[in-house]
This record gives sequence, structure tokens and C-alpha cells, in this order.
Amino acid sequence: MNDTPPATSSAAPRVHAARATVGDRPSTTRQHSSTPPWLKLAVRAIISLALVGWMVSHAALDDIRAAFTGVAWPWFAIALGFQFGGSFLTAWRWRLLLETQAVRLPQRLLFQSCIVAIFFKQFLPATVGGDASRFYDAWRAGAGKSVAAIALVVDRLLGLLALVLVAVVMLPFATQLTRQYPALYAWVLLAAAALAGTTWTFFACEGSVIHRVTAWLTLMPAALQRKLAATTEAVKAYRGRNRQLARVMLLSLALQVDVILFYWAIAQAIGLPVPLHALFVIVPVAIVVMLVPVSINAIGVREAVFVLLLAAYGVSTGQALAFAWLEYGMFLLYGLIGGGVYLLRR
Repeated sequence: MNDTPPATSSAAPRVHAARATVGDRPSTTRQHSSTPPWLKLAVRAIISLALVGWMVSHAALDDIRAAFTGVAWPWFAIALGFQFGGSFLTAWRWRLLLETQAVRLPQRLLFQSCIVAIFFKQFLPATVGGDASRFYDAWRAGAGKSVAAIALVVDRLLGLLALVLVAVVMLPFATQLTRQYPALYAWVLLAAAALAGTTWTFFACEGSVIHRVTAWLTLMPAALQRKLAATTEAVKAYRGRNRQLARVMLLSLALQVDVILFYWAIAQAIGLPVPLHALFVIVPVAIVVMLVPVSINAIGVREAVFVLLLAAYGVSTGQALAFAWLEYGMFLLYGLIGGGVYLLRR
């Protein structure tokens, strides 16, 4: 893998060229999946439609209509502000992770890249589209491929850990939720333990996979040795950088608070009777569930998880559906803003 960015790194990043330059040249011996992509897409579409259809059939349409007609629109401006704030915090965290690798990129470039990533996330699989866009932007701006990729992996890992830790801390206060769903304690703690263990292995464990890979490098073909060596060095750069990682973790926690406040603003806009402290559990759980790639852009899954969790606070199925759809509408609106930023910076 050639980690060297192109000589035109000072130019505005163009994500549409990523397919031709970012990845390695395809091998003629690569084995393709036996499941056609169109079939996977069709299955996800069916799951999305089935889930939405089932919930709409069990909802009072008057509740949905009342939620939309009674929207307090100033709260949506506040929610949009939280979205911009989230992109700023994400860019700041990303900049610190790149600086750990001795790559210094301007906050403005990374902030724009985070906004543009939401645009690509809307029509590419799950979080892959957004991460691919950010990866390409960092590479074009001067980061090596391994450095850019590992920075995003660490970004995701610490972000998820912070999200679940917020839920763990606030879970004892969400008594209505835990009374209705007692197993929630076990699932949240299990997720926290899994993410904490992964993080410890990644950064601290002396017998980690990183050391094993380093030992195995001499047994591998030369081309693979070069690729894995570059990746291993990028991972090692984070080991022992406790102060820098602590700053990144604090930013991750601040980002999760921002995300939860975004959902709170939408709840306020339609008058949902859900206390803020409950959303500090509901939102992290919902986000983790929505990461499971069983539907298109979490359509259907988003509605189902909010209907299930918000019911503990007396929110009807129709109100929960309106909440989920308004959240998705804000996501689409922010994606359009990202598309505009992408066109302007070309």
C-alpha cells in the first residue's frame, strides 16, 4: 500500500475520486461474496418496510398528526445548532488523533469534512460512507493511508465507549425505564465491558494483537508485510499517549452530551413527556441498536427502538414515530447542508 498522499494535497478534497485512488488495486484472484449486493439491499428494504408498516398499523394516526401540527419550530433551530456543535467536536477530536501521529491539519478543513461526511452517509452503507469521505479528505490533505484509517478506527472506538459509559452512569436514575425493561442493566453493562476490554487491548495490553502481528510479520509475504507494518506503526503511535487520549476521551464525552441534547431538543419540539436524564440512557441504547446493519439507514429499526423505549414514559406509538421521523428529517436536512459544503469547496 502506498501511504504517501498525492502531490496535489493542497487542492480541495474530491471524494468522487476516492474509488480510483484510495484503495489498493483489485486483485484478479479476489473471491466475491456468494450473495449478490442487490439481494442484500432488497432484504434490508423489506425489513425496513415491514417494521415501519407494522408500527404504523398499530399507531393512532391522530397522534402522529397532532405531533406534526403542534411542532415548536424554534426547537428545531436549536437542534440544528447541536448538529453543528457535534461536527465541531468531532473535528476537534479527529484533529487530536491525527496530531498524535504527527499529522497537523487545520480545524476548518476537518470541520467541513465532518459536515460533508453526513451527506455521503445518507446514500452509502451505514457509517462507511461518512468514514470513507473523512478518510479520503485526511489522505488528500497529507495523512498517510494507514494513519488516516487508524485515526478513524480510534475515533469510532472511543466515541462508542463514551456513549455507553454515559448510559452506564445514568442508568440508575432512569428507574421507569429499568422497571419496564430489567434486562437493560445487563445489556448496557455487557456492552460497556466489551468496549472497555477492546479499548484496553488496543492501547494498554502488553500481549495484544499488535505485538502478535509484529511477531508474525516476518512469516508473511513482502507486500502484506509492508501493509501490516504501516498499520501496526500507526496503532503503536497511540500507546503510552495517555494525556492526549484523555483529552480525546473528554471530547468524546462532550460529543455524546451534545448528541443527547440534540434528541432532547426534538423531544421538546413535539412536547414529549420524557425527562432529560432518561434520554441519557435511551439515546445511547438507540444509537447502538441502529448501528446493527439490518435495514437501510436504520429505517424501521429507528422507529422500533424509540417506540419500545419511549413507551416507558407514556409516549404513544404515534408520538414515538413522529419523534423518529423528525429526527431522521433533521439528519436529511443536515446532509443537504453537507452536500452544499461539498459543492462549494470543490
